[in-house]
Formats: sequence, C-alpha cells, structure tokens
Amino acid sequence: MATNRNCSKFELLPTDLQTEIIWRLAKMSRPAVRSYQKAVYLYGIIKLCSGEPAIGRAMIDSLGWMENKARVDNCWRRIKQSLHGVRVLQLQSYTATYWNTKATITCHPDNVEERCDNCFYYKQITKFVFII
Repeated sequence: MATNRNCSKFELLPTDLQTEIIWRLAKMSRPAVRSYQKAVYLYGIIKLCSGEPAIGRAMIDSLGWMENKARVDNCWRRIKQSLHGVRVLQLQSYTATYWNTKATITCHPDNVEERCDNCFYYKQITKFVFII
C-alpha cells in the first residue's frame, strides 16, 4: 500500500475507527472540563474565605456565574459530595471573613438560596464555611 508521507497516521485509519476515536475523546473531555471547573471553584472559594477576595472573585468570575449560576451550583454540589466524610480543617480566617462579609450585606442575608450580584460571594462563603 503506497502512502503519502504528508498524511497523518490518523488519516490512515478506517473512517469508522476515526469516528469512534473522536467520539471517545469528546466523551472523555466532558468530565475533564467539569473537574477543571470544580478545581477553579474550590480554589476561588478558598481564596475568598482566606482573605484574598480579589483572587477568589476572579476565579469564581471565570466560571461565568453572572450568566449561569447553575454552573457554580453544580461545582458546589460536586465539591460538597466529594468532601462528604472528609474532615476539613476550618481556619479562623474563614469564619472571620464570613462575619466581616456578612456585615456588608443588606439584601436577604438569611436566605442562602436567593442571590443577587451584591450578596453572591457572601452566600458562597456561607455555604463553604458552614459545610466544612
């Protein structure tokens, strides 16, 4: 079988096998993206809680919560499930950040599920501080 030296090895595979490889790679990438989002969210919330709000907000903002809060909610739900049964050290800075942030919230501070642009980060801090 004569082959063109410029063609890739992938192109030499039968078409149905190419399709199968592409399908499997696409399927594998979805969990990787979700795992990446979960890591970004967790890093952001830890930075928020440990007194580095600029970094924490930038990380959480990169998930696009203003357009789609469900993405952040899914990250939180998966992290909470991952932490179930794991003893996590709660630092004093976490609770201090919680109380300092709570003092600035004037809109529905007691309803964790109702979040506006003003109280979003506070509600995320609240969930994290009181779950660990």
